[in-house]
Amino acid sequence: MRSLVFAALAALLASCTFHDAAFDETHYRCDVAAPLCPEGQRCVAGRCEVASAAADAAAPDAAVPDATLPDAATDAPPPPITITNLTAFAATPNRTEYTTTTIAVSGGDLIVVDVFSGLVAAGTAQPPTAIEGAGLTFTRLAQVSAGSAQYNNLSRWYARAPAAASGPLTITYADLMEISVWSVNRVDGCRTTGPNGADAFVQTNTAYAADASSQAVSLGAFARADDATLAAFSNERPTAGTPYAASPGPGFVELSDRGGNADTVEDSLMVEWKASADRSPSVTWTGAGSSRGIATELARRP
Repeated sequence: MRSLVFAALAALLASCTFHDAAFDETHYRCDVAAPLCPEGQRCVAGRCEVASAAADAAAPDAAVPDATLPDAATDAPPPPITITNLTAFAATPNRTEYTTTTIAVSGGDLIVVDVFSGLVAAGTAQPPTAIEGAGLTFTRLAQVSAGSAQYNNLSRWYARAPAAASGPLTITYADLMEISVWSVNRVDGCRTTGPNGADAFVQTNTAYAADASSQAVSLGAFARADDATLAAFSNERPTAGTPYAASPGPGFVELSDRGGNADTVEDSLMVEWKASADRSPSVTWTGAGSSRGIATELARRP
């Protein structure tokens, strides 16, 4: 009979061992995965304690996850995506190279640049050949020209910062541009794996309209409802004057709206974003003109 009692006691204490000298001899270390303690005791903060109402109130049971415990903190959802404009400008006259104001980045930052480009002479509309600076070398994500206004192009570029740096960005073209309009934005809280941060971009689409005072870009179903939407729209007023002002689509926040004169027309670029899924980002202008759009689903960090 005595041997059976000892065997049962040994099984009961299989997951408990004597604690270090910081504890008195009556305490045992217990395994959270199998919190077996002597009768009348419970597993609290990794050791066996005498069960009491006071002990219950003083410390949570180590066998039960709690939002205040360090282990539970790792299960907290990642912060939502946020986007911040770093600089935006419309530059003339005829050049093959344009320079932004200085920007500052931290290691791991994802930077997205949208650029409207207007050729000096008739020809095939073209995006920049390169964008670089502040320790960044950009990759082109998408572009749209199309339509009868073959002078103009809208393109989207991205780069992930390898380290903290600061400086201007240089936008380079193969041919002379009459105008270049850009918007440089930092995206926080998104996935940045893949070459140069490519995994941030789940899907992208473009749109063109020959003569419109509003425009929308269609996207497919989003991978997650809390992925963000980033859209850029360009517009060309067909007469000289003031560039048409843009109003962002419902629920979107405007990041920038810049424009300038390009000989006998006025060109502008507006960029907007929303912290959630939107399959039809849109814009409305104060007048009608040739317009282009690019929209992207940004992946929230898992």
